[in-house]
Amino acid sequence: TLSRLNRKAPGKTTTYVLDFVNKADEVLEAFKTYYTTAELSGATDPNLVLDLRAKLDATGYYDDFEVNRVVEVEMNAGAKQKELEAAIAPVAQRLLNRYTAAKANRKAAEAADDQKVAQTAKEEMDALVLFRKDMESFQRMYTFLSQIFDYGNTDIEKRAIFYKRLIPLLKFGRERE
Repeated sequence: TLSRLNRKAPGKTTTYVLDFVNKADEVLEAFKTYYTTAELSGATDPNLVLDLRAKLDATGYYDDFEVNRVVEVEMNAGAKQKELEAAIAPVAQRLLNRYTAAKANRKAAEAADDQKVAQTAKEEMDALVLFRKDMESFQRMYTFLSQIFDYGNTDIEKRAIFYKRLIPLLKFGRERE
């Protein structure tokens, strides 16, 4: 049964009842009825979110100022869509430009039969694609685990908001010229 016992609510401070006696794949199927991105793998570890956040931060693809700028606009009820676009677009465009440049470098290196440069460019492209996938994983894990665990850390929530806005803009391989 998927109930409200494990969800946060105003005034609710101590109820954390999770009791699944079914097999993991049966629970997963039941959750998929309500959550299309439901995934279960082994034990639930709240540190997975923290580890993934550290991995994403370590890429250097964004900084705290950019995260905070997006979150401030997102949390401002009077903000306009163009303000959100102005906050997130520079990050997205920078990453799309990196991907486009790496793609062009790879193509030129392959034409010149320079395997070393082609491999380096491919690794850059792969790293950007992995970055996007890691943001998606963070979103799924955080959305699920934050219903159970109180992370007590606004930086994690800020990352969730930032990634939510950035992910749809990063269509690597489909970037516009």
